[in-house]
Amino acid sequence: MSFGGGKSKSKGLWTQSVLTNLDSNITRIKQAGWDGIVYVIKEGDPGLSNAFAKSFANAKAEGLSILVSVSNSQPYRIPDASLLMTGFISDSNIDYLSPQLFRSGNEPENDYTDKGTTWASYTSAKAKFVPSVVNFVRDCPTAASYFDQFRIQVYGCVQWAQGFF
Repeated sequence: MSFGGGKSKSKGLWTQSVLTNLDSNITRIKQAGWDGIVYVIKEGDPGLSNAFAKSFANAKAEGLSILVSVSNSQPYRIPDASLLMTGFISDSNIDYLSPQLFRSGNEPENDYTDKGTTWASYTSAKAKFVPSVVNFVRDCPTAASYFDQFRIQVYGCVQWAQGFF
């Protein structure tokens, strides 16, 4: 089950109340048959590091897998995004970190722009590195090759676009 997103003040914006509401429903998510939660973190309030860590721990305690996806190397509209990323990189409750290597989803190739959090910072990540790409067949091999320079192992990719290529 996926939560979050971006480009809309009413949908996808992470706040303390959104995380509290999500946490209060984690047991129901598991009971409904979901295996994991995708946290798509692009926009939100500052000061949510502890709330995210608590939510990841709650979901993990319920037996759910955790994938955290961010816009490029860090969320683009969260004032303390670098602090969040420090927490995400060191959090053993996160199973997969998935930076989005695109901005619009129409790119002809991966966008490796890193703002704030460098790609080298990901070398110490406890989670598996599975970038989100527009086109799996076209973009995953080049992502693996690109991240070799940082000694970051790419364990696979998440395809953003619908359909097969």
